[in-house]
Amino acid sequence: ILCGDNLETKMSLVFVIILVTLQFIFITTSENINQPRSCSRDESRYYNHNDVQEIVKFITSKDCNLDEKIIEKSEYLSKLVDHGCWCNTIEDDNLFNYNNDNNYNVQPQHGHPIDPVDKSCRTWHTCQKCVEQEVCEEHDSRIFQIAYHAESKTFACLPDLGSNCSYEKCLCTLNLAGAVYEKIKEGSKKYKRLEQKI
Repeated sequence: ILCGDNLETKMSLVFVIILVTLQFIFITTSENINQPRSCSRDESRYYNHNDVQEIVKFITSKDCNLDEKIIEKSEYLSKLVDHGCWCNTIEDDNLFNYNNDNNYNVQPQHGHPIDPVDKSCRTWHTCQKCVEQEVCEEHDSRIFQIAYHAESKTFACLPDLGSNCSYEKCLCTLNLAGAVYEKIKEGSKKYKRLEQKI
């Protein structure tokens, strides 16, 4: 049998726990409501030269007007490396390595691009190859940083103080990611027009 004081103490303790829980829920909900969406805040991320699909995801995440269903279904995000004759070069890390004699490995051509995205993949490949041959040294970093500026709605490669190699590789990769993003955006507009007709 519980004493009056003990019951009162337990009831007070339960009341305090409920109050603290409700405050936590309220604060957490308020923070989520007041927090800017991902597309409306500055952000920067680090990538490697062949992280094209991840960079495209970053770019699409900053476009609040894109339909998320289109983004999720886009083959350019899930199967970019299977697209056309040139996009498979994105995954091939051996394309930009030095051989045992410290000479740059040159890979064979892949044919004519089948569409604008494949052409952009070829341009990316050529750009990466030229940067590797003309700018990069074997010990240079291939990691770079891309920043999104919410106010101007632009993406930029941030310079690496150590060498121009990573910055130049970033420019090549950001150009390709931008071209893929434009194709996804175009698909989103077609999808919206189709939905409106239905």
